[in-house]
Amino acid sequence: MADSSAEDRGRLRGILERGGYTVAGEANDGVELVQLCEALRPETVFLDIPLRYLDGLSAAAYLRKEHLAELVFFVTGRSDERLVSAARDLGAGGYLVKPVTEKQLLPGLAAALARNRAMERIRQDCAEVERQISEHRTLERAKCAVMEREKLNAGDALDFLRRVAEEKRMPLLKIAELFTVLPGANPEQ
Repeated sequence: MADSSAEDRGRLRGILERGGYTVAGEANDGVELVQLCEALRPETVFLDIPLRYLDGLSAAAYLRKEHLAELVFFVTGRSDERLVSAARDLGAGGYLVKPVTEKQLLPGLAAALARNRAMERIRQDCAEVERQISEHRTLERAKCAVMEREKLNAGDALDFLRRVAEEKRMPLLKIAELFTVLPGANPEQ
């Protein structure tokens, strides 16, 4: 967490610890926050907006860009709509105006963490689909190359690649990658 006020940091730490959360580190300025996040890779970062050296919005933008924290939560004395909008644009998990109570912070934090975990599962699912599509494209390019080189139809070209993979005891995808360098391997050209 980052706040220039030790008293505010202590109050927030108390709320979090009573809620069953662990506070991994505290910073009193934006640069120190970035250093802590680089070292600790926290799941959630709480920060004020007015911070010395690097304001909270700039620090949050850097943390998000560098993937140094999964969730950024602003706890600040500022309620200016421009700041709230800027925090929202940064993908903040929450924005609370001081003084913050347990009843305000803990339910919002729990909801934000659940939403963040659900989004991470979606990102992982998307990455898996992208991997499968990439593998399919590689296999299709290899089939085209084999069809042209060996004068085979699509089914026979796939069987050819499978036989080579089995004979060489290599994964089919690795064999397909090797065959994509053949002329005719890229049907879009």
